[in-house]
Amino acid sequence: MPLSYLNNIPLKKKVFFFVKNVINKIQYKYQPNVRYAINRADVLLASTPEEQRVFKNIYHRESYFVNDTGCDVSNSPHNWLTKENKSLNMVWVAKFDFRKQLELAIRIIGELKDLNVVLNIVGGGANEQYYKKLANELQVYNKCIFHGVIPHDEVMKIMQESDLFLFTSIKEDSSTVILEAIGSKLPIVCFDTCGFGPIVDDSIGRKVKIATPAQSIKDFAKVIRDIYNKRDLLPKMSENCLAKQKELSWQFKAEFVTNLYNQILYQEKHTFDILWIDENELTNQLTLTIKAVATAFHPDIRLHIVGSGDMEAYLKEAEKQGIADLCVIHGSVSHDEVLRIMGSADMFLFTSVAEGTPHVVLEAISMGLPVVCFDTCGQGDSVTDDIGMKIPLSHPEQSVKDFAERIEYLYKHREVLTAMSENCKRRAEELSWERKAKEMVRIYNNVKNEKCAR
Repeated sequence: MPLSYLNNIPLKKKVFFFVKNVINKIQYKYQPNVRYAINRADVLLASTPEEQRVFKNIYHRESYFVNDTGCDVSNSPHNWLTKENKSLNMVWVAKFDFRKQLELAIRIIGELKDLNVVLNIVGGGANEQYYKKLANELQVYNKCIFHGVIPHDEVMKIMQESDLFLFTSIKEDSSTVILEAIGSKLPIVCFDTCGFGPIVDDSIGRKVKIATPAQSIKDFAKVIRDIYNKRDLLPKMSENCLAKQKELSWQFKAEFVTNLYNQILYQEKHTFDILWIDENELTNQLTLTIKAVATAFHPDIRLHIVGSGDMEAYLKEAEKQGIADLCVIHGSVSHDEVLRIMGSADMFLFTSVAEGTPHVVLEAISMGLPVVCFDTCGQGDSVTDDIGMKIPLSHPEQSVKDFAERIEYLYKHREVLTAMSENCKRRAEELSWERKAKEMVRIYNNVKNEKCAR
């Protein structure tokens, strides 16, 4: 929500949207269910460019833009009333909600009071008298027709008889009314934002950048004034709406999504990607990891190594074991890059023998990544049988064999791996800070009640 457009709303609502913006940003990055869904998805669909930027900037994932509203294809002609010497009839349709920015629309008409323009205002709400008073103060009440809340058929009739659709909303996804305008072959002027920004191009309308209310009023007025002086643009934009209708039709979207689904369904993943993350210290047993992967040798296996330290000795060990070509050395990378690598891996191999509760294991679980580790330290309790496999501490030679057996089993039984990945979501919730906080409060209250009872 662009906060600069919230000047005339109560402080309580301003605080609400400010907090909401902050919470959304935190959830994008850290909410386990969001991270799990995004990183385990084969394909991402975004209904707004803002969502696409989140996927790209935070998760380093590309996505397809598919707005969440569709329209019917209709080749019925638009009822053009405009002529060079007649008024430019515009229509604004929405409920009187501050997100829809009716005040902005009326102030735009105030900037155009020297022109023969009419704004048909369709909708209702608690602030109707305020908007009528504003139109009167700006001396444009005679240019604003308040239709109120009317049946849908009447709304469509007004659209059919208008020259331009003025849409001043600053926050929604695709907006059904934009699709209805396109269905009516009605050219559009709107903000370049949300899900409707990419829909409305120069072939069917004009767009204005999000800035400040004062600047937006000037920008909208300039665009409308240009159209007013070039009426021949409107019939061309109207005819172009037919191609846009087909592009935005439910039929087209159904076929597009079906094709994506079929691509995912029938594509084959040719590699089995094992991820190892840690510092290259003796207790973390990277040499043991390399030997285990070599023992479970298969040309499709890839061992991804992420961490800091001198890799040369371990590369020599990989060459000695004959799997140098199967090792992908990422080195020390950013946290976002770690998440990206986790999102494309099949399993997480954790061979440390001396840890508390490893944060990286919890992160792997939150990403839906099955874990194979030693049954020791904090990871022994965190990794249950439904989300991974554990081996007992014994001696290095036996551990190599044990890890290799688990790798081979999961390589051959992908359905088990898939089930483990699904179960990770539940386990991540069990290990979340929220669950732990509730448990600590419960224990504290029990202790307090016991002491009070003495």
